[in-house]
Amino acid sequence: AKTSVKHFPISVTSSEITFGLAKFEKFSEFLEHFMNRPLIGGIVFTAPVLVPKHKQANKQTVLEPTVIIHGEMSPTSPTSKSSVSDLPDLSVKTGFLIKQGGLVKNWKERWVVADSKDLKYYQREEDFTPKGTIDLRDCTCCRKTNTLSEAFGKENTFILMTPWRTFLFSAATVTDMESWVAFLKEKLVSS
Repeated sequence: AKTSVKHFPISVTSSEITFGLAKFEKFSEFLEHFMNRPLIGGIVFTAPVLVPKHKQANKQTVLEPTVIIHGEMSPTSPTSKSSVSDLPDLSVKTGFLIKQGGLVKNWKERWVVADSKDLKYYQREEDFTPKGTIDLRDCTCCRKTNTLSEAFGKENTFILMTPWRTFLFSAATVTDMESWVAFLKEKLVSS
């Protein structure tokens, strides 16, 4: 069986990211689209890495103008050792949550991106550098809070525990909170 490699350019300008025919105004939209619709026909897959570069004069963040993605696509045969279960977990969950601070116990809205390995939280959705990262492989528990006092008076809260810290997050609705807890619990079991 022949293997074919397709090349898909990604162009980045100051106002949008273009991937094939799709256009995205925000990096988070591009990332979510890419992570939820992988280009995998076989097993080999290389994810894009967009590295910010800083102009010294005005400290403005700019991105490399073009990045090439290589996705190997090959037919599978009955004797192939690969299967869908061998593919990496590319699911990702994103959204705004209110997070309790570590030292100062105030609550701040954060843009949160969780995948199979970690949960990253950002000051703004447009940011490229996270304010913090929680390695999900280190987490021992994820559950909704039992009482308002445990949640420091916040509603729709859940806890993400590591051996050295307990993180508290609050979602906008009960449904949103339950969705986050279910997603994170699934990642804790699979890690």
